[in-house]
Amino acid sequence: KAIEPVVEEWAKNNYPSVKGKGITFVTRELLNWWFSEQVHEEEKFHICQQRALETIIYCYEILDIPLVETLFEIFSSDLLEKENLRVGIEGIKHPRFGIKMATGTGKTWVITAIMIWQYWNKIKLNDKRFSSHFLLCAPGNIVFERLLISFLGKKSPDGKRQPNTADIKKPVFMPDAWRDEFNLKIFSKVDLQESSPTTESPFVLITNWHQLTDTTKQKEDTLAEDI
Repeated sequence: KAIEPVVEEWAKNNYPSVKGKGITFVTRELLNWWFSEQVHEEEKFHICQQRALETIIYCYEILDIPLVETLFEIFSSDLLEKENLRVGIEGIKHPRFGIKMATGTGKTWVITAIMIWQYWNKIKLNDKRFSSHFLLCAPGNIVFERLLISFLGKKSPDGKRQPNTADIKKPVFMPDAWRDEFNLKIFSKVDLQESSPTTESPFVLITNWHQLTDTTKQKEDTLAEDI
């Protein structure tokens, strides 16, 4: 709630520099493409998706990738007086941003756009703040399948994926002139084997959290767990 009016004002003023910090020209081109009413007639981002993307970009490029604790110090320092909150965030020593969006508001599109923003800033500028390697971790099989549809396309009656139906193919995500140079390899959990070769090329690995659990530590179940 504290950061929302700040980002809203920043967006209304066409994303200016703040205290000497500005967005890259790649980011500006993407923002103009994503949210221009002149560009997209059929499909476009909803305002909640737009604000989510603007907030991530603001934290990343304007605030210089702050830690969670730093975000509270900037926007809600009074909340840090609550001991349980401070204890909860002091141990987070890496940037972690959470976007709260209701079911059905288009989270998958936001995830896709965030990756495209990172990808093009890395590819075009080789900016070390950005990455072209991604891991998407789903909380369950329903979300996992939704992510596969977004990046690989829907299944035909014979079970094969139809790439042209993938969300990432939609014109709304990047300027037409960039499309031919877009090269992101897409892997799913079935491709994740110990013998799988590594790659330096841009990629996204789509899996679910079960794949990341440590199965090497065996423990005896208690009677209560057995029951």
